[in-house]
Amino acid sequence: MKTTMRDTFLATVLEEMRASPDVVLLSADFGAPAIDAIRAEFPDRFVNVGIAEQNLINLATGFALEGFRVIGYAIAPFITMRCFEQIRVSLAILSQLRPMNVTLVGVGAGFSYDVSGPTHHCIEDLAVMSALPNLSVYSLSDHTQAPLFAKHCLATPGIKYLRFDAKPHEPVCDVGNDGLIERGFRVLNSGRDLAIVSTGYMSHVAWSLLPELRAEGIDPLLIDLVAYNCVDTTALEAELAHAPRTLLLQEAVLDRSIENSLRRMAGGKLEAMGVGDRYIFEIGSRDQIHDAAGIGRAQVLDRILQRHAALA
Repeated sequence: MKTTMRDTFLATVLEEMRASPDVVLLSADFGAPAIDAIRAEFPDRFVNVGIAEQNLINLATGFALEGFRVIGYAIAPFITMRCFEQIRVSLAILSQLRPMNVTLVGVGAGFSYDVSGPTHHCIEDLAVMSALPNLSVYSLSDHTQAPLFAKHCLATPGIKYLRFDAKPHEPVCDVGNDGLIERGFRVLNSGRDLAIVSTGYMSHVAWSLLPELRAEGIDPLLIDLVAYNCVDTTALEAELAHAPRTLLLQEAVLDRSIENSLRRMAGGKLEAMGVGDRYIFEIGSRDQIHDAAGIGRAQVLDRILQRHAALA
């Protein structure tokens, strides 16, 4: 069934708010029917700060220091880069000294706000947020994962950033999410001819390539990386150990820190495909924007087949 990460996440938050009086939801001029339900039932634990993400971070810090578990919700580029200094000082730095539980939720990962242009395209957040100590980054691929991470983040002290797609999608596939919280990734296909590590929407792209790759005699290991900067490296390295090469796919500018980390886990046999060093002003569908950014489905398939032919 197609639905959004936002809706399944907020439905779980509402359940948690009914069970516990210490959960607070803050929004930066960003609404949804699921938020309307929370506002109606818990008007004293919901605050819309307006177009003021910096203030949202400061308010979240105050609530957290008073013992509340806080969720801050806004459009992804704005809740990360518009208020980066506040996140760095009030959350990343201060949480090292004082216990806090704050989860930032950014809706609009990658190019999911496709027609809104580069101001709303969120391609830098993975690298920017992963650069901060004391902050865990989660890049979800479908709505089945959102309830798990709503419960996990509310139950786990610290500072977290959840990256949500804005559009409704079917689940990537039916493999389920067993062990996802513990390992931080899931195996979508257990082939060994090539490892493809993807995150967010690119896990949908990777899964869609499976029939064509198998038709070419390639059975890939497909890994959906969710705990972007806090994955169980021992478990992931064990999965990658038998693959002759690894390809990283992300709907974002390439993050050299995660690229280098994966390269070590893959024994040095890593290539990466991400958004090039330019913003995309072209207006079109997400697929068209991917083509312009160099991560189109056909471009990924061609890259894989060319490298496979060269190594054959």
